[in-house]
Amino acid sequence: MTAQFKIALTDYQTPDVEIEKRIVATAGGELLVEQCRTEDEVIPLAQDANGILNGYAQITARVINALEKCRVIVCCGVGVNSGSFEEWKHLTLICRKSKSL
Repeated sequence: MTAQFKIALTDYQTPDVEIEKRIVATAGGELLVEQCRTEDEVIPLAQDANGILNGYAQITARVINALEKCRVIVCCGVGVNSGSFEEWKHLTLICRKSKSL
């Protein structure tokens, strides 16, 4: 079955992401998972994703400009040092910070 949407998980600190994969799959989507740290790693992972779950990978203007379908970016964890809300605020994206993934 073809996924209705794709979510890119740029990086994570847990032993695995099986729970996240099941949640996204149950909703009809596909979770794309990598351990990215740089723009050059994030772009190919997230380029055609509908949303991004991000921990520490850098989500810069360069990354955002390369995104083709993304409509939401969620920064998981404490603090927001993985991107610039100043760079993000002019976009038609929903950018949210969560306390944990």
